[in-house]
Amino acid sequence: MTVKVIDCFLDDETSNLHMVEVDGRTFLITRHQARAVADQDALSHSLKQLQDSLVKSYLSSNLENPDLPLKSFIHGLEQKIVTYALQIAMGNQKNAAHLLGLKPTTLGEKLKRFRDPEA
Repeated sequence: MTVKVIDCFLDDETSNLHMVEVDGRTFLITRHQARAVADQDALSHSLKQLQDSLVKSYLSSNLENPDLPLKSFIHGLEQKIVTYALQIAMGNQKNAAHLLGLKPTTLGEKLKRFRDPEA
């Protein structure tokens, strides 16, 4: 994976944002994300910890009062991940699909389903 910083600027909250090129695709990421990309081992470990924490939090919250079915929880999580991927890819669906490890047509189908759940 080749990562090249193209530009650096400030967002509304005055935290540095970096426009980076990864394997020929352009993304907009925070300084923290740029550091994480540089350290893939730490990133993998951090992601594993987040997954474990998310699972435990979901199950704990539903232990006494299961008011959020797993299907709804997963659907909401998927929507947030796709939305954030599109933000990072600056709206470019092809780059967002690449970031998510999906075919662009699959991402298009997901977006259509998010807009119209009956489809």
